[in-house]
Amino acid sequence: MFYEHTHAVYKCKVSDGGYVLIIYFACVRTVLKLGNIFLFIFIKGGVGMKQCLRVLGVLSLFICAAQISAVTDRRGQYQDALVNGKVIKEGVRGCPKRYHAIKKALGNRTGPFTMLDIGAAQGYFSFRVAHEYSDAVCVMIEGGYAHAWDVSPQLLSLCKKNTMLSNIAMLNTQVTADDLEQLAQREHFDVVLALNILHYFRGDWQRAADAVLALGDTVIIETPVVVPSSRSVVGCLYTYLCSKGTVILEPPREHISNTAKGCMLLFENKKQKRTVDGNNRVQQGIKLSTFTEFNGVYPTQKMLDPLLKQLYTIHSDLLALDDLFVQGPQELAVVLPA
Repeated sequence: MFYEHTHAVYKCKVSDGGYVLIIYFACVRTVLKLGNIFLFIFIKGGVGMKQCLRVLGVLSLFICAAQISAVTDRRGQYQDALVNGKVIKEGVRGCPKRYHAIKKALGNRTGPFTMLDIGAAQGYFSFRVAHEYSDAVCVMIEGGYAHAWDVSPQLLSLCKKNTMLSNIAMLNTQVTADDLEQLAQREHFDVVLALNILHYFRGDWQRAADAVLALGDTVIIETPVVVPSSRSVVGCLYTYLCSKGTVILEPPREHISNTAKGCMLLFENKKQKRTVDGNNRVQQGIKLSTFTEFNGVYPTQKMLDPLLKQLYTIHSDLLALDDLFVQGPQELAVVLPA
């Protein structure tokens, strides 16, 4: 949802201005370094000033162009891009170590479970879980934001490229606190990921946090850590989450700078655990009604149509949208009332 890019000493949140600054400082630093080298050559080597400046200019243009290309190429590339278990493009945030912490929370699960990934970005964690836990269904939420790079088209493209995965789904929507509360009333998940997103709900951060905690049995929240006395959204959020009886899954580590730390928190909602919904029906995946209302884009309509046709042929007019659960591009499960 929000992304950072780190370039040597300079660290900026991703925005048009942030990338301009990154490129500007990188280019200035390059020119200054080259200038020092050629000044040394001019003084010690007896080379003409005009010749030094000419070579300096050409080299500076080439190097700056390369730096601009490298920075813009990674713009919005928050996580590593995974296709069928292989990284095809690296992101700017360390994903493997964070996944190791998540996998530790998942434990040795062998049976079916459903995971919701809120603000999935490039879907790294969902793709890995879906790949390593074949009985899991991973539902990703990612939407377009006017104030950040819209990675939802990239995530949809990655969903389609992961042809080995038949247990993933994507909702393309910019969720609000209201949406999360509604989702918590309609669905319940075995695992919920909310990695570095809650502090972007600003004034609705507490409602969003409560809704996320109510969404699943095992809830993993990653958030920046600041001084506990801080009255900022981040400070209030971290203090509030710690008051909920959390376990620190991953200790504070670098988030967006050497001084801004982030950590991963684990919540186990033992009182909320359930494997059936209010109608005593076992469920895995996400209801087709929820999938439709929250702008589900993967599986695509083209993928779902033949599955729907087949099911309605078998069950005639007995089915309602809440009887159908999306489990991936090749699976649409029917769970009829007992």
